[in-house]
Amino acid sequence: MKPTQKRISLKSLSPARQDLLICMHEKQFGSIRNLVIVNGEPMMQRAKVTHRRNLTKLTPAKPVSRNFILKDAQIQLLNQLDEVGNGELELVTFRNGLPCELEHSAT
Repeated sequence: MKPTQKRISLKSLSPARQDLLICMHEKQFGSIRNLVIVNGEPMMQRAKVTHRRNLTKLTPAKPVSRNFILKDAQIQLLNQLDEVGNGELELVTFRNGLPCELEHSAT
């Protein structure tokens, strides 16, 4: 059985972290390149966001809630931001609005 984790809501995060998660949630599929991290906070202004769409299965955009409870993958990404502290994530890939892969140069 999984230990009980504290439920974290989007609204409880800093505006920069909210922007990152909302971006992934709105786009659903894609990637974020060159995501600069300053004191554990993502700087979305300088990142390049790529939105991926499947042309054979166009799905209508999902309505985006401005508050939701974070999933494990989102919490893991935020923990990685804390771990990086100051640096850059070369690539964050997301599917179904959730982060699934990231690339970070080892220092």
